[in-house]
Amino acid sequence: MMTLIEIAKALKKEFKCKNFIGVANLIGITPESLRSAKTRNLIPFEKLLKLCEKENKSADWVFFGRGEPDEPGFGSATPEEKELLNKILKIHRNPATKAAIETTANAMVKVPAPDAETE
Repeated sequence: MMTLIEIAKALKKEFKCKNFIGVANLIGITPESLRSAKTRNLIPFEKLLKLCEKENKSADWVFFGRGEPDEPGFGSATPEEKELLNKILKIHRNPATKAAIETTANAMVKVPAPDAETE
């Protein structure tokens, strides 16, 4: 998973923002919030997922730097995938579980995926 700084740089380039203030506005947060999040490497998942959906950008590209920005995103998700994403967003929007879901997601992306040949 990319760091917030890497994500912000990629968004700045893709959307031709002049500076990180433009990136913050694009994401829907204040420049101060972006600066604070970059310092602590806290990724605003919900805001970035909404941006992906709104701009039809690939979440795989935003979060992992894989593929191309304009590859099909949420529009091509199966109904089951959309349902799962909605559940994750619902959990993330709850202040009582937000930190836990972010910690879990950050930990999970650091775990290497099982090798397909060993399964």
